[in-house]
Amino acid sequence: MARSQHMAIYDVASEECRIIELAGSYGSKNPIMYDSRLWIVNYDHFCRVDLETFEVSSSSRLQPEILNKEVGRRGSAFVGVPLLSIALNGWLIPRPYSSDILLIDFDSLEPTGRIRCGGRPHALAEFDDGTLFIINHPFDSFQQASITDLEAL
Repeated sequence: MARSQHMAIYDVASEECRIIELAGSYGSKNPIMYDSRLWIVNYDHFCRVDLETFEVSSSSRLQPEILNKEVGRRGSAFVGVPLLSIALNGWLIPRPYSSDILLIDFDSLEPTGRIRCGGRPHALAEFDDGTLFIINHPFDSFQQASITDLEAL
C-alpha cells in the first residue's frame, strides 16, 4: 500500500488477505522473493518478511535526514532499489542522498560495508567481473563502480 507502513499480502488460493506492519511509514516498494522470504524496501528501511510466520525483520534507518530546500525543513530520504549480490553474500542498497551503496547483511539487515561512488545512485546491475552499472536519481545519468571498492564499516 503506497505511502503506508502497512503492506497487504493476498493469498489467491485461500482468498485470505493479511495486513503486515513494516518499519518506517512512507510506503514500500521493490518487493523481491528470495530464500522463501519477501524482501522489501520501506522508504528508508530494508525489511524481510518470513512468509510462513509473517514475522517482519527490519534494518535500522538506512538514510540520514536531509534538508528539503523547497520547504525549508529537514525530512526523510529514501533508499534505492536493492540488488542481491551473490559475490558479496548480501544485499546492495543504493542511497541517492548519500552518494554510496551499502552492503546489507542477510541475517542482521544492518550495513557491513559501503561503496562510495558519488552521484545519486538509485538502481544498479552487477556484472560477473564485479563492475556495477548504476543509474542515478532522477534517472538522468549513469556511472560505474566496482565491488572491489567495498569498505568495511
